[in-house]
Amino acid sequence: MLLTLGSCTFDYFEDDMNYKVFVPEFKERTIRNCRVLVWDKKTGRLVGDRYARVGATNDNVLDAGIFAFRIPPANYKTCVLTDTDSVGFNDIADLTTASFSLDNDGDRRYKEPAYMKFDYINRELVAQGMIVTDTARLELYPAIIKVRYRGTDVSAETVKKAAMTLSNTATRQQISLDTITSGPTDSYTLYNYNDVEPWPQAAEGAKFEFSGLLFPTKENELMHLALNMCDDEGHSIRSYRFALTDRESKPITILHGRVFIIDIYNEGFMITIEGWDESILGGSVEIDGGKNKH
Repeated sequence: MLLTLGSCTFDYFEDDMNYKVFVPEFKERTIRNCRVLVWDKKTGRLVGDRYARVGATNDNVLDAGIFAFRIPPANYKTCVLTDTDSVGFNDIADLTTASFSLDNDGDRRYKEPAYMKFDYINRELVAQGMIVTDTARLELYPAIIKVRYRGTDVSAETVKKAAMTLSNTATRQQISLDTITSGPTDSYTLYNYNDVEPWPQAAEGAKFEFSGLLFPTKENELMHLALNMCDDEGHSIRSYRFALTDRESKPITILHGRVFIIDIYNEGFMITIEGWDESILGGSVEIDGGKNKH
């Protein structure tokens, strides 16, 4: 089979594939799709690129979760990325420029990322004819944000809809930088909730929970969050706005796969990142133009 991508051409012959990447989740059909890209670390050149959708390959090797390549001895960086429907790939012919980025949903608005998983593999092939197989150890790429309302000044029966906005979000991942992200300062993502469930079981006793996915945050960049809870006709009942900072008023960094929880109370709010030993912030929150202290 001959696969051509831009200016790069790769020849695949079933009987002499010498580098294979096994993706168990593809075989088990727990993901929707997978893309595996391989770059020569010395030259930066893309030497392999394979994409497949689960259940749509007509290829027994791919159906078994094996992405196979024929490449010469060298040092390589391999990127395995799943569920890529929410991103586009840019300038992938060279590792120094290769990236993936969120789809733009308007002038400054970017779509919420999918539940993407990833792995970066560094592999040296030392001899011609040697067959090497790597197994992808997939991790969740986006972070998860959960905003939980624990106040008593809003009735559980009145809130039917909600909208949450995260501004100054990351939108681009340069692959050579692993999980250090970037993006325009005026970018934002809008999350709409049209059927708000009161007292959801997953919210651990909170009256409401509003959750979403986001790229790992940009380093030393301040994000803002706005939440507006509405009745069935879309009329605002209560709104909140605050900056995501730590105790020293520094921007919070949210790493890939982390669960980031904001608990809102009548008197203020608390931010927790799961996996840390303690809550990292008790602070003030603007409520309908005013400010409550915690």
